[in-house]
Amino acid sequence: MSDQQSKSGGAPGADPDHKPKKKEGWLGTVVTGVLCLGFLWFWFWFKLAKKTWESQSTAQYVARAMAEPPAADPTEKLMLDFDLMETSLLQARQGMAPEGVETAVRIADPTVQARAVRQLAQAHLNSDSKRMGDALSMCDRIADPAARTRMREELLLQIAALGFRDVALPEAKTLLFRARLAHRLAETDGQDFARSVLQEIDTALPHLPPAEAAALRTEAAWTRVSLALSDGPRQAFALIKSLPLQEQDALWLDLFRICFGLGEEAPKAAAEVAAQVTDPALKRRLELEAMLSNIPLRPEAELLAELHADLKAAPSGISHIKALIILSDAQRRATPGPEADAAAASLHQACEEAQALTDPVQRATQMAELTDDLRDALMLAENTQMLTAASEAARTVKAPEERVSVLVTIMRQAYGAGEMPLAANLATEASGLITAGANAAAFKPESLGDLASFLIRIGDWRTGLGLVFRLPDAEKRAALLDELTTTVAEEAIGYDPTQPPSRGDALDRIRARAISDESSAALMVQDQPAGLARARAWLALAKGQLLAPGNLPTATPDPIFNGSGIPMDSQGPATGGPDADSDPAGESSASNESDPLLNGPAENASPAGPVNADPAPPVLPPAEPEPPLPEK
Repeated sequence: MSDQQSKSGGAPGADPDHKPKKKEGWLGTVVTGVLCLGFLWFWFWFKLAKKTWESQSTAQYVARAMAEPPAADPTEKLMLDFDLMETSLLQARQGMAPEGVETAVRIADPTVQARAVRQLAQAHLNSDSKRMGDALSMCDRIADPAARTRMREELLLQIAALGFRDVALPEAKTLLFRARLAHRLAETDGQDFARSVLQEIDTALPHLPPAEAAALRTEAAWTRVSLALSDGPRQAFALIKSLPLQEQDALWLDLFRICFGLGEEAPKAAAEVAAQVTDPALKRRLELEAMLSNIPLRPEAELLAELHADLKAAPSGISHIKALIILSDAQRRATPGPEADAAAASLHQACEEAQALTDPVQRATQMAELTDDLRDALMLAENTQMLTAASEAARTVKAPEERVSVLVTIMRQAYGAGEMPLAANLATEASGLITAGANAAAFKPESLGDLASFLIRIGDWRTGLGLVFRLPDAEKRAALLDELTTTVAEEAIGYDPTQPPSRGDALDRIRARAISDESSAALMVQDQPAGLARARAWLALAKGQLLAPGNLPTATPDPIFNGSGIPMDSQGPATGGPDADSDPAGESSASNESDPLLNGPAENASPAGPVNADPAPPVLPPAEPEPPLPEK
């Protein structure tokens, strides 16, 4: 072996500059393979996961919500029912009325289900009055037989008011329903039918049970009031006087107002009606209303002189305050002059005397009630000051049941004045006292009902529905639940889709995300805990899907119906009595004309969200594509 070969250490003939390769280690090979497999696995997982969540229909999301474990708490069950009702009505707004009915029949509570289907049928009828058969068949899906009959009759009354009485007449099987139909038709072109039904009632009354006879007398009295435009007011006198005193005032007031439309006979007819009234307070109200017309019942100077004499004779305290309020009201209605100029001074004096009352309940209540007159007199600054002072006085009331009653009274007035933040704070305080109270029967049912109605209107379903179960009387509970259900149904069928009401921060975010990114919203739903929270989240996703741009028309008032389904004419809703369609409580619309919880807040009302809830988040912009997870 030569020296060169020995130096290179290679075999003979080998290149002296060549260096042999080193063997790669097994660790590098393994790491490279793992990285490649990981990349492939992630790529396949991403592509497959992207295909696992596809857009689903509202019915599928409703089915997912109903598949969640059911709630045990009665309030939570009602919350889910309200969500189902809202979803069904949004479906109807999109032209999916049959699908909406399928969603509504899943509602468990019979009252909520009946009212939801009734509103769906009304919406279907509003879209095309010729689809009466379809609308009536929707009512047949109501599970409870009594509720099914009641809602079907309400819809038939609506159809008759539209001018299709030939559809409703064959369905009028009972005398009570015919009486309700006669009351409705007497206001349009069915006077002959109304008179024939009145004769039928007169013949049947002596042979009927007391409860049925009383209901027929009430309907007959309202029918005769409606006939006053064609038959004169005298024919209603005897029947009105036969009713209990608590039912007469609304009838006399409505009959008196109808007299103003009798032309040349108006002064004589109005005087005849006023002569039948025995209640001093109602008679004074009629006299004050007549001052605004050209047919006053008494000379203005004579009436004002009598009111000044009543003020001097009234003892100090609440009686003197009420006399000042009546005098101020009359002075505002008087012709321009010294008396009219003194109206504000009389009202200021009433405010000062109310603030000087020593009893905190009387002081807070009187100050709150004075705000109606302050708004009428356009004394808006004084109105706000009086509401604030009344709130401070209410907090000095010791007994919880008395404080709740006063707080709710001030809340109603604040809501009517458009002071929504103050009203929401008062509602929070009152509901806290009720929740902490052990004896639910100690609180007035009227206060519980008004508070629940307000809470439902501002979106606090849990607290508002919880108050329903604090009413000890089952009949009052059912009536309140029907009122709350009607409130939510009217809101759902009429709110602006670009500004939906808040349902809580988490649900609002899911609903807003579903408008732009359904897959991302579905992931947010699956992060909710199983049960009520996830069921409501699925429904929130369904609502967002229905609220997506292009799905819903802009909410505009219907030219024939308002949100509650009451027929409208050029002057507003038709006057009338205790139709379940227009006045479920069985009271005249005149008795509720100043109720802010029924008529809504003043024009300057500011919106308010749920009590103790974050404001509704804005609609989220379209999100960047993100890899959704497989369905859990």
